[in-house]
Amino acid sequence: MTKTKIKFVLFLILCLAAFFRFYRLSELMNFSGDVARDYLTARDITLKGVIPLVGCPSSVPWLHQGAFFIYILGIVLWVGKYNPLAGGYFVGLFGVLGVLGVFLLGRKLFSKEAGLWAALFYATSPLVVIFDRYPYHQSLISILTIVFIYSLYLGFNKTSHLILSAFLFGLLMQLELSNLVFLPVISIVIWKEKDKISLQKLGLCFFVFFTTWIPKIIYDFSNGWTQTFGFIAWTIHKIIPVSFPGDNPSVNLSFPQRFIEIFQQLAKMIYWPNTWIASGIFLILTLFFIISVLRVKNKGGSGEFLISLWLIFPFLGFILHGSPSAAYMPVLFAAPPLLSGYFTWKTRGSIKIVSRLAFILLVAFNGFFLLKND
Repeated sequence: MTKTKIKFVLFLILCLAAFFRFYRLSELMNFSGDVARDYLTARDITLKGVIPLVGCPSSVPWLHQGAFFIYILGIVLWVGKYNPLAGGYFVGLFGVLGVLGVFLLGRKLFSKEAGLWAALFYATSPLVVIFDRYPYHQSLISILTIVFIYSLYLGFNKTSHLILSAFLFGLLMQLELSNLVFLPVISIVIWKEKDKISLQKLGLCFFVFFTTWIPKIIYDFSNGWTQTFGFIAWTIHKIIPVSFPGDNPSVNLSFPQRFIEIFQQLAKMIYWPNTWIASGIFLILTLFFIISVLRVKNKGGSGEFLISLWLIFPFLGFILHGSPSAAYMPVLFAAPPLLSGYFTWKTRGSIKIVSRLAFILLVAFNGFFLLKND
């Protein structure tokens, strides 16, 4: 495809993404009690000058998310004259930018063709669209994850980009504590580049990550260090099975149930009505990807290597957590689309033709499914 055709196709995909993210938003935008609570907190930043140091409670009530999203929401509501729809249009806009980000990431890691197919998949993925219409802190995780992975890839060639990676990792942790699953990913990339990265750059990585935690550290001075040292202790307790006072065993699923829950959430990203079909699609894409990775001679700086880390550690994190849910899935939103783009790009002959047709049918069905279910 020529550059002009690529730009035109990408423009059409972005228009499609915008349609699904803004379609009847004033009538159909989700507005839960959690969102209302954050709206009131964000409103008070500009109306009353009350600046929160922590965000909403997590699934572990004494641990709080960061206040990063609330700060942004406070500005958005002020600009939008406190119209509740302002938050919906804001996350919708970043959802469209996320589609562009998937294309750019796919182009960088693989090819322009892979990027286009991945962007089309992402633009119509049901669970992604739902999050992109929901003004909550988890709605920015996907686009920040895309930029985070992009910065890690650039870090293979120029280690100064890893400073940006560390900052983005800190922001991801402020949006959702479960994004700690990216700690092994960034650690492995830094370790692989240890001969190239200076102590000064490594120190800057720790510093910029530390700056994202400053509000929580200030909060902890008068609240018993629950958000810093308490979070570290809780994380160790999840990795090493021990009991904490007040733990609720009902939130932990059995080992097989954890896998079932993960694949049920994946189904909502790929083909919502049937978990078995969606799981089959995901396993085919993953198996093809693994075989391709094994054939790559230099795995050190390849896109395949980075995508592998992206898939492995969130899955391990979900399994260790014990109760994976849709709230933790945004870190993976762009991964299945990139796998599908990779598959469509790499296959040859009749398989390529069939895969493209199947892909287009899946995209069409997902679009119809979204509209039919409001």
